[in-house]
Amino acid sequence: MKTKKLHFPSERHRLFTKHLIQECLRYGYGCAVKGSMANGTAKRFSDIDVMLFFTEEKMILDTIIEFDKPLMVNATECPKGILMVSYPGGLCVELDCRDHVKQEEIDNAIILIDTHIDVREDEVIRKESVLFYITQNIIHQYLRLLYKALLKYLCDKPDHAQDLLRELNGCASELQFNPIEFDGKFNEHALRLYRNIRSKYHIESELDEELCWLIAACESL
Repeated sequence: MKTKKLHFPSERHRLFTKHLIQECLRYGYGCAVKGSMANGTAKRFSDIDVMLFFTEEKMILDTIIEFDKPLMVNATECPKGILMVSYPGGLCVELDCRDHVKQEEIDNAIILIDTHIDVREDEVIRKESVLFYITQNIIHQYLRLLYKALLKYLCDKPDHAQDLLRELNGCASELQFNPIEFDGKFNEHALRLYRNIRSKYHIESELDEELCWLIAACESL
């Protein structure tokens, strides 16, 4: 179990973590942070990967999610069933709500509150009730790939970022536009894909501003 302090790559990361602890104490949840925030490698646009532990009847995620007005709330596909909450300012929080945790996972996490943390080696089953919180906008299921790709690129993970763009490009027929040719820089690919999507679908102004800002940030690297 890690005992070192969390590394906060931005003030937004610090403020969300403070908010998370306050709400978990309020409702009696356990929580731990994993990934780059736990191992000290987090960057300005890194996700905050959170494991939440609680009994089903206590599940109230509203106040945690309402740290700020979310731009999108989606569920991850790999692994399946983690809430991916996208906030303004390039902050992405992934909430992994479950009954138990494996020893290896908790060894590589930083526990913030140890309530309801059950360590066992059974298969992890995530709480399906959290799917209630997913944004009911189909286009968000695709835009999450673009959003995630932009953050990965800004975190100096270009290969992962390009893979996510290719996955989105593979959905071109579903989104009713022609796929792009990958023959330029990452930010050019991202911009062309986003223009294609925006030409077919209405994008909320706040989300549009965020995606355009992130694309511009990628161009400046």
